[in-house]
Amino acid sequence: MKKLLTFACLYAFLFALMSQLTACCGKTPEAKEPEDEEDIDLITSIVGEVEVEEEAIEQAPEAYSGPTMLTINLKVVNNKQPRGSYKLTTAEGTAIIESGELGVPVEVNQGLYSIEFKSADVFGEPSYLMADVEVKGKEYTVEAIFPAGQITLHTYERKKTGPCKATTFTVYSETLEQKLEGKGKSCEPVVL
Repeated sequence: MKKLLTFACLYAFLFALMSQLTACCGKTPEAKEPEDEEDIDLITSIVGEVEVEEEAIEQAPEAYSGPTMLTINLKVVNNKQPRGSYKLTTAEGTAIIESGELGVPVEVNQGLYSIEFKSADVFGEPSYLMADVEVKGKEYTVEAIFPAGQITLHTYERKKTGPCKATTFTVYSETLEQKLEGKGKSCEPVVL
């Protein structure tokens, strides 16, 4: 009985609402009949026609293909910037720069390069090679760390530390399988 009473109240409310709409607007809204049952678009029939704006799709910027300003920086022990130079060669082995100055930008084409470093600050001036360095973009910086360490040599006289003095000495590297000859001073750190 409650359900019947609720339904009757709802029906009366809808009837009163339709009467108010007819009185307000002057006519009863007409339902549109679709021409074909397959053409029914429920959203359009409820909301009406809606204009859709197409969003412009941003295109990715084209890759830079011009020359690159290349800067090569080298550091050794304690992040010191050593005196030194580098040799820049292409992947095919052609030398582009024979004795480049560290920290000074140079213009090169984009591509793969090998960089060989030498520094008088490293005992025996060994070379350090970085192969297959890909240079790209408008500007490119290579930050290299020369694989070096420090050693301090002391001289002894009768089991006592002797005086510090400048001398020449040879260091044999087992990993490089070579002798490194140079000048240094005992009691002062030597970069190897």
